Amino acid sequence: MERITGPYRGRFIAAYTVISGDRFTGYAKICVTEPHSVWSEDGVEKLTSAAGLHSELEAVQAAERKARQEIAEMSAAPDPFGGFDTLH
Repeated sequence: MERITGPYRGRFIAAYTVISGDRFTGYAKICVTEPHSVWSEDGVEKLTSAAGLHSELEAVQAAERKARQEIAEMSAAPDPFGGFDTLH
């Protein structure tokens, strides 16, 4: 399963799943621009969901949740040059 969602606070999430036996793991890339496919961008951050999930949907949703949390933390982080990141 592959899907692209966003924008979320100015970022896009390219998520996909990988099967291992009868279980799934979700992966997500946080992208600055909307990717054409989940494979067309390297992303600014790459994340993995918990392994061993029961369905592709569960795995991709877990990866997307983790990516949204990371984006929220990136957005709230102070800018080392004195301001705050203005992604919204």
